[in-house]
Amino acid sequence: MPPYTYQWYEGTTPIAGQTSTQLAITKNTAGNYTFYCKVTDSMGQTAKSNTVTLTVRALVPPAAQIISVSPNPGKVDQPITFTFTGNDSDGVVTRYEWNWGDGTPLVDGILGGNGVPLSISHSYKGSGTFTASLSVMDNQGAWSNPVSALLEVRQSQPPRAVIDSPLPSSITAGQQVTFSGHGDSADGVIIGYRWTSSIDGLLSTSSEFSISSLSIGSHTITFQVRDSSGTWSDEETAILEVKEATTLLWPLPLIGGFAVATAAVSLIHFSRPPSSTEVKQDLRKQRDREAKKEEKDREKGRPEIERGKPFLDLKTDSPPRIMGATSYEARLKVRNIGSREAKDVTVTADCTPGLLLDKQVEGIPSLEPGGERLLVFPFRVSEQVRKGVYTLRFEVRSRETWKQVRNRYARAVKIGLLSNAEKQENVQPLREWLRGKSYTYDELTSADHLVRCLLKYDLIILAPELELPQQWMRNLASFVENSQSLLVIDKMITSEEKLLAELLGYDEMRYETFKSGEGLLRIRDNEHFITRELALGEGIQLGQVWGNACMSKLTIGKSLIEHYIREESKNAAVIPALTINEFTEGKTVHLNFHAEKSLSQLSLIVEKTVDWLLLEDIVIQPKAWSSGLRSLKLAPATLTELFQNILRKKGLK
Repeated sequence: MPPYTYQWYEGTTPIAGQTSTQLAITKNTAGNYTFYCKVTDSMGQTAKSNTVTLTVRALVPPAAQIISVSPNPGKVDQPITFTFTGNDSDGVVTRYEWNWGDGTPLVDGILGGNGVPLSISHSYKGSGTFTASLSVMDNQGAWSNPVSALLEVRQSQPPRAVIDSPLPSSITAGQQVTFSGHGDSADGVIIGYRWTSSIDGLLSTSSEFSISSLSIGSHTITFQVRDSSGTWSDEETAILEVKEATTLLWPLPLIGGFAVATAAVSLIHFSRPPSSTEVKQDLRKQRDREAKKEEKDREKGRPEIERGKPFLDLKTDSPPRIMGATSYEARLKVRNIGSREAKDVTVTADCTPGLLLDKQVEGIPSLEPGGERLLVFPFRVSEQVRKGVYTLRFEVRSRETWKQVRNRYARAVKIGLLSNAEKQENVQPLREWLRGKSYTYDELTSADHLVRCLLKYDLIILAPELELPQQWMRNLASFVENSQSLLVIDKMITSEEKLLAELLGYDEMRYETFKSGEGLLRIRDNEHFITRELALGEGIQLGQVWGNACMSKLTIGKSLIEHYIREESKNAAVIPALTINEFTEGKTVHLNFHAEKSLSQLSLIVEKTVDWLLLEDIVIQPKAWSSGLRSLKLAPATLTELFQNILRKKGLK
């Protein structure tokens, strides 16, 4: 009779708390277990259920398997591929977990089923021996025991590229040139080559090739090799200048007074020198490229420093501008910023033709951490040096550090002094001043041959009272149009009025003959006064009429004059006025003289003007000039004498 009570038994032992019609139980041990239930009614009558046997089997964990690790040994920062799988006898594998053994975070993911292989890559940031371990999980949440693989990671030794063919320093556009090189590798075999040009980009992927289509300009030819580990070598470079070929046709004499239909002609080739703008652009590219390479070396050296190895930090310095037949110094500071001694440091110096190094090798037996050495490499510039970019190359290596290369680039500049042979009294003081300022120059008595003569120079200085025939004037204009510079000192005589106005910056110039007290300018016996509005291009003879004057808005000259007067004294002498002009691609400066007491500042002004015309990174700043005038000594006697003579001829002294 109801109600009924229930009690479950395991074997013959009652199970505590199991007094309902259903039994829920967990067994942690494999085996066979028997269960039954005893039922009691309200009258105390009992009944026993049938006995049920439960078999509990042990849970079998999945198994992980590493199939392969490649490459082993591997290289620092080189991906290493791990191929693996997993199996589960009583279910299916679902996930994996890798521990790379280098302190980086664990990596997990999903597996596709029993026995399905999967690959994953990992890059080690340092060298050494590492244990990478793998675990897999099945669909019942059971993890396998980890399996591991031992691998060695080595510091990569890049291969070395060598340019075999001795390249010419220059060729003519269209001329064929052959490039040949090879490589050495301690880690494998050479399997790849790469030749590039700083102008034309990729040239070839062969060890040897010939080409005749290089663009005009100064090329930095770069050669690299790649070994079987996939590592590219450091760049090996060579400078190759490709010049434009100008063809002049000279007909042969006629035979017997008759023109022959198949008359032969003689071809004479001239190479156009690079323009000053092309040289500056090449210099800028080279320096930018070197800066990126230095930053790459520093990044490459950080792991070495962290691992307690020596690392050499290099800083170079050399003159940015060089001139022929002059001596200079290049400096290299070598500093050990690692935490271990650098032994047997060797510095090898090299340079492009035209520069002559006094020494090429210097050694440092030992450099302690934090220690530094300053090495000085004197060099000379050949008298035959042409304008362009020249390279000083420093290769530094030690017993425990890789090779580092530093390149310093210098711009070789050329100055020409153009004068009339019959007026040497105006030229000699300029010659002596140029020598006194270490400016090397060539004496020019003709401006006829633009390609063969003028374009070899960055700057042409026109001596005072220079008479310019029409063709000379036009050649000088072409010279400036090709991005060269022109410095005109005092007056010049030519019939090319319009071209002269454009060249010297008198764009809104007007020509007038003045009498005493007329116009905005007061002129009496060739003495004059500069207003705040106009600059007088005094001393320029246009056409055949002496005494004409050209005027334009004041530019730098006005700022310079006003600032000097304001800073120094209201009674100070007016310094020479400068008219600065950007004529097409080039630059011109016209120096005018308007007062007899303006000579004590002349040397500084002319020197700054020459620097500005030669180098684009020098900017004319009137304030900076005037601040330097206070402590300025008198100009060299030769230059002062020259302009005293000029003023005397004008009736001002």
